[in-house]
Amino acid sequence: MSEAPDAHLDRVVQAIARYLDEHPGAADSDDGIAKWWLPTLNVEASSEEVRVALKVLMRQGLVELVRFANQPPIWRASGSGSDDKSH
Repeated sequence: MSEAPDAHLDRVVQAIARYLDEHPGAADSDDGIAKWWLPTLNVEASSEEVRVALKVLMRQGLVELVRFANQPPIWRASGSGSDDKSH
C-alpha cells in the first residue's frame, strides 16, 4: 500500500527541514535536493514534489529561494546567506 499524497508531502517537507537542521549551510536546486539530500534520509521524491514541499517551507519562513546570474535558483535555510547583516 502506498502513502496518501498529503502524507507523502508531509514526509518530504519534514525531511527537507531535518536536512537543513542538520546541515544549516546547505543550499541546492530542487533537483539536487531530490537527488542528493532526500536519499540520505531514506525519502524518495520527484523534483516536482520537492518544489511543492519547498513552497510549503517557504510559506513557513524556513527556506528562501536565491537566484544567481546564469545559474539555476537554489534553496537554502532562511537567513543563512552571507548577505545576512544580523551577525
